[in-house]
Amino acid sequence: MIFSDFHDDSVSSLAHWVEFNAVCGKQIVSSSTLANQLERADFRYEESRIESVFWELERRVALYGENAPFTIQEQVVEPSITWSEFPEYAMCLYFSLFGASKQPVGTKLFEQTSNEAVREYIYGESRIIGFPAAQSLANQIKELAEYIHEQYDITEIGRNEKDSGVDIIAWKSFNDSRSSQTIFLLQCAAGYDWRDKKQITDSWNYYIKRLVPFTKGLITSDIVAASEWGKQCRTFHLIFDRARLYRLWQKATINDAVRSSVLEWCNTFIPQQIGE
Repeated sequence: MIFSDFHDDSVSSLAHWVEFNAVCGKQIVSSSTLANQLERADFRYEESRIESVFWELERRVALYGENAPFTIQEQVVEPSITWSEFPEYAMCLYFSLFGASKQPVGTKLFEQTSNEAVREYIYGESRIIGFPAAQSLANQIKELAEYIHEQYDITEIGRNEKDSGVDIIAWKSFNDSRSSQTIFLLQCAAGYDWRDKKQITDSWNYYIKRLVPFTKGLITSDIVAASEWGKQCRTFHLIFDRARLYRLWQKATINDAVRSSVLEWCNTFIPQQIGE
């Protein structure tokens, strides 16, 4: 792996690089390893930059929780899991480093595994919605609204309307066949360009005539930097980043077929980046 493949050489990206090599490459990565790689790639850096990368990695260990995918001690990172134990996490890490714009299968798998994480988080129900799908968006909304006992209006939905920015709808029902419940509208953003994601449009306020305001959110394969957490929460509201997804996937029951497909995807693309 060479640094010139990266979209940038920010602290976050360098931390991704260390994390990827440790967990997916099954390597012990130290601060000197990172410094040597930067020098080989002709990147200018200061010692404080290396320290910032390892501070970020320590922060991530805390965010990942008790079963963090790696450990760090005295600026040495060691894997504590094999990536095949949590291929969903490995796929996210790949997207953060190398992007997802040329990975249509991978991005759909990201939606499917995110759907499982969301369901675990709310202890409720969820559906992937939008494009591509066998049904039109209008029919998907009609069917969903009737199922959750909410009023709806699909008269303004164009025939070619895809999803109006929503990838997953989730809800926490009282199971009493009445309206007035928490509904989540979530968009998925695999890859490092998640900040450019357009916000969910107000059209949904007309599509589903809910009595309780929607909870909107973003699901990203990245880990949001501490310095921009407040800003991004104000922009996207509820955020599921890689650290939160990792915690949820440990408890969620992931569909066997989806897990198998993610493993197959990872076995295809990860070895290409670690030289296997």
